[in-house]
This record gives sequence, C-alpha cells and structure tokens, in this order.
Amino acid sequence: MAKVIFSNQTDSPLSELTLRVPKGQINDYVAFQVFVDRQCARYESSVCIQYRDPDFQYPSGNASYQRANVNLEGDTLTITLPQTVGQTFSGSILLSYRALGYARKNLVGTYEYAFETLKTPEAVTEVIVGISTDSDLYLKGAKGKVNYQMSMDVASVNEIGMGAPATANSRFDQIYRQIGYGSIQKKASNLKSLESYTVKGSYADSNLKLYAKETLIGIAVALVFLILILLVSRWILRSINPPAPSANVSAQKNVWLIITGGSFIASLIIVGYTVLLIWVVQFIPRYQSQFALPILLLFFVISIGLYGLLLLGPGIYVGIRKGLGFGLAMIGSTIFWLVIYAFAYMLAVSAFNSPIRDDFGVTRISAPAESEPVAQ
Repeated sequence: MAKVIFSNQTDSPLSELTLRVPKGQINDYVAFQVFVDRQCARYESSVCIQYRDPDFQYPSGNASYQRANVNLEGDTLTITLPQTVGQTFSGSILLSYRALGYARKNLVGTYEYAFETLKTPEAVTEVIVGISTDSDLYLKGAKGKVNYQMSMDVASVNEIGMGAPATANSRFDQIYRQIGYGSIQKKASNLKSLESYTVKGSYADSNLKLYAKETLIGIAVALVFLILILLVSRWILRSINPPAPSANVSAQKNVWLIITGGSFIASLIIVGYTVLLIWVVQFIPRYQSQFALPILLLFFVISIGLYGLLLLGPGIYVGIRKGLGFGLAMIGSTIFWLVIYAFAYMLAVSAFNSPIRDDFGVTRISAPAESEPVAQ
C-alpha cells in the first residue's frame, strides 16, 4: 500500500503520475485519487475568505476517493488522474499493488526481505516505510505486536468503479491513515530522481527460527569461553605445579571428574534457588504487603551470600585441596553450565510461545512518499 503525496509546480495542470516499482512481479494493482476538504485559514464576518491547502498526510476533514486508470508497462505504472491538479496545488494517490520477490527463505526457515520504495522521475522530499506481518508471524526488530489491516478487499474496491464520482469510503480512510505505520518504521529524506530507499529485515513463524543465527553464535561463544577457561586453568596449573609423574595421571583425571560433576551440581542448586527466589518475590506482595519490603531486602542480602558461596565456594575448596588452577577451573565450569541453562531457557520459551503454522503469511509493506511534481 502506498500513499503518494505530490504538488504541481509546473506551468500547466497535472494529469498523470509515473511511478516505477524497482523489483518484483507486479499484479493486482489499483489506484485512487484522494480528495480532502480544505480547512478555513481566515474568517471575516463569519465568512471564510482564505483556505489552507488540504493536509493529505494527516487529513482532518472528510476524504473521498475516485478511481484512477492505471497502465503497467514493464516496471512502470502510469496513473491517469480523474481530476487534474492545478498549478501550485497538491494532490494524493492511494495505490495498492501486490509484488513477489521481496522475501527469500534461508536455511533455518527465516524469511529475509529487502523492500525498495517506488521511484519517481523527480526528487522525493520524504519517504516513510511501515512494515508489518500477519499476527502469527514474528518480525525481527519489531517494537510490538500490532495487527495493521492494510489489505483492500474486492468488495470495497468495486464500490468505487471506473468513471464513478469521488466517493467517501470508511474502509479506505482506515487504510489511508495507517500507511507508513507498522511494527517497524523507517524514514529517509531528499531522495534524488529515480532513487529508491531500501529497508531490510527478516520474519519467521517462531522466535527460534528468527534468532537461530544469534543462538548458534551464542553457543559457539560459550564453547570457546569454556575452552579458554580450561586452557588457562591448565597453564596456571602447570606453572604452579610441575608436570605430575605418570603414576599421578589417574589422580588428575579424578580431579577433573570432580570439577565437572561438582560444577554441574552447584549450577543446578543456583538455578533451583533462583526459581524459588522468583516465586517468593511474586508471592510475598500478594499476602504480606505490609512486610513485603523488609522480607524482600532480607532475601536480597541472603541471595548475595548464597550466590557467592555456590559460585565461588566449591572453587575455593578445590583450589585449596588440589591447586589454584583446579579451583579456577571449578568456577569457570560452574559459569559455563549457567550459560548453557540460560540458552536452553531462551530456546524453550521461543519454542513453546511459537504458533504452529503450515504456511507463511505475506509481509505487508506500506510506503507513503511525498514528492515534487512528477514529470510524464
């Protein structure tokens, strides 16, 4: 959906607009010229003696729509205005079209889109792009889940047939005012002749697919972090203690088994206590409101000590008994398990909160453009 606002600064009435669609196979195109009531700028003796130009971007008065003839040749849409726009006056077009080729599916099931705005033979003052998807799809970078109803149904289009006079239409009013708004909004200014503005992004039917790349990178970083901890621990251990005789190799293996198992158990206790703490924080204000703050402060102080004990205590103990390197390895392993739990939690939340869908909806993209006079 596009809202094209233009002004005629030529020396003759403007009767045609030329717009180029940069890419995509165009079909189902229809255009309407928009008319907005002028607002009085100055009264004299209760009579309006001066009107201001209609505000097509944010129309406050009644709007009416008259269907325009649209001719497609290659990637160029030529729109013949039902009513010419005089010199120094402004006009607006409501354009609807469907185009394929903006989105492509990658290996993990995410659709990556690259939308280009319409091009005009003249410079464009400002272009605003609003992007939204079907309500059961997830749009990367979206600030909220808002369902923008942007489609033109056949019934409402047929209400205003070719040659019919300008007619008010509440459905068109809703669409016209929503163009340029969406879950994602981008702006650009002062585009040159035949220059377009490109907006890139991605969407999917689940957060798991949408953030698969970031998740894999996070897991890889966690693994590298663990390897670095083990290598540094080994280096410190070798620096403090000379290489052990072959008879003590099995003893060192046992220490590493203790580190792995001990860090795993410590991390589980930390997670369990965290779940309990979250439940308590949610439970206390409901039933003990007068004592909520002191109890929460008490839990906060206790939690600091307990987290420190569970995270550092086993490492300090192992470091005293077996050496500094083994102690650092114990602390690092505990942190590693906690990182793994965090990623597993995020993956589980994404999977359970994702709707089940067999097909992908069409990304709805709207781009209003305000331009100077458009040459034929």
